[in-house]
Amino acid sequence: MITATTWLLLLSSAFGHLSRVSKCGSNNRSGVDFLGSYRGKETSPGQYPWVLAALDCRDSLTRYIGGGSLIASSVVLSSVQVLRDTSEADLLVRAGEWNVSTTTEMYSHVDRPVKRIVRHEQFNNQNGDNDVALLFLTLAFPAQPNIRPVCLAEEPAAFGGVGCFYNGWGMEETNSLEYPNVLKKVTIIVKSNVSSISLSDNFILGQATNRNIGCKGESGSPLVCPVPRNPNSFEQIGILICKDGRPSLFTNVAKFLPWINKQVEDIAQNDDYETNSKNILVY
Repeated sequence: MITATTWLLLLSSAFGHLSRVSKCGSNNRSGVDFLGSYRGKETSPGQYPWVLAALDCRDSLTRYIGGGSLIASSVVLSSVQVLRDTSEADLLVRAGEWNVSTTTEMYSHVDRPVKRIVRHEQFNNQNGDNDVALLFLTLAFPAQPNIRPVCLAEEPAAFGGVGCFYNGWGMEETNSLEYPNVLKKVTIIVKSNVSSISLSDNFILGQATNRNIGCKGESGSPLVCPVPRNPNSFEQIGILICKDGRPSLFTNVAKFLPWINKQVEDIAQNDDYETNSKNILVY
């Protein structure tokens, strides 16, 4: 299993000394832009530094196609349905973004090309099972205040389903065509029993506190919960599966930790991938 401690060790190999890296899953509670440009907004610049945007760059355009999370300096966790019609050459991953309509934030966003996409080989498009994918980047993201990885939870039940949320730039409401400029935050009530509707424990069920909220364009976004007794630290328990336009179904990250671990190990050991601290994490 990949524990928070393990991820921290992996991060140290990617960024260098541990002193340069904040612990995975720590947020910037008040943001990192002290110029006041975020007043009255739902989130603040750099508040959730693990949130990434997957961008399709075909045809000389840059289109937001879904979300992802930074789980190590050059490794992104997302979903198959976000990436199934794209190749590595089509994609950019953006970290540190907040307001897509401006570049005046104190810390700018950073884009990285994708070296390799790894999709779960048993993804089921009908019911969303095994909807998990990894992106390995050509170059690690830099260590800066608005870019930081998230920890992966080993057991979602430990969080009690309280205070959980995901972030993204997807559709504002289910019946709207409006997309936000500023990163939104969607609070999710996590339900404990998936067996009641004949779902496997590969899934997590949830319900947005705002019943009108939409999720189109936000598949792959990380569902995180505050760590008990440490509310300023977060762990990712789920990956959003947006199938009916409402954020109610998530991939259970804990069930896929062995798969994630194996893919990272396989890539790190692959001879055609440069295994140095600027490109890929090495155990």
